[in-house]
Amino acid sequence: MGEIRILQFAIGGEKYGIPLERVQQVVPVPEIMPLPEVPEFVAGITNVRGEILLVIDPAAKLNRGRTQITQKCKLIITSSDEGKFAILCEDMPDVVSEAEENITQDLSSYDLKIDPEFVDAVAPERFLVILKPEKLVEV
Repeated sequence: MGEIRILQFAIGGEKYGIPLERVQQVVPVPEIMPLPEVPEFVAGITNVRGEILLVIDPAAKLNRGRTQITQKCKLIITSSDEGKFAILCEDMPDVVSEAEENITQDLSSYDLKIDPEFVDAVAPERFLVILKPEKLVEV
């Protein structure tokens, strides 16, 4: 069995992650321009190296309030079938490796505090919920 590399970050003080292969880059938070009449989880749009990206606040999407943007916040650039987008995270994410056998997609024995439709898997020894990034951007 192999290892899976995960970009781990905090949402509302809880540990979440996305598979590192889904991450294109992590950048400091530039200015975010709010958009009118969008769902609460859309923080706005921003310009990252000449590319205009939608910024998703996963805390709002997962009913954990809204992320307060501070100097420690970062944007995780990823993509879905709809295109590239940015995920706002509370602090500098960390790359962790986890053995495949320590990750499960069977969520039945876990009391998740979020809707399971957003969850790809769980690494129980790390108390880490691995998210499906494409679900964060869905309306």
